[in-house]
Amino acid sequence: MDYAKQLVEGTSIRKSAAALGIHPNTAFRWRHRFLTLPNGQQAIRLAGIAEADETYFLESLSLTGIMEPPMIGVMEPV
Repeated sequence: MDYAKQLVEGTSIRKSAAALGIHPNTAFRWRHRFLTLPNGQQAIRLAGIAEADETYFLESLSLTGIMEPPMIGVMEPV
């Protein structure tokens, strides 16, 4: 687990290899092996309490051509 600690801390491959006493090529292979490992693991189903909430995205409609930008100082008729 010493290498995992090095990975979490963001230590370079060369410094990780020197700290653990392994060859830099080994550190490189381990790093890529550990980083690709979570990609193959998927949750099968949720258990316990699952909560969902809305997310707000700031979006400018004036640049998309959907909406004209508001005119400043011009009153709209009622």
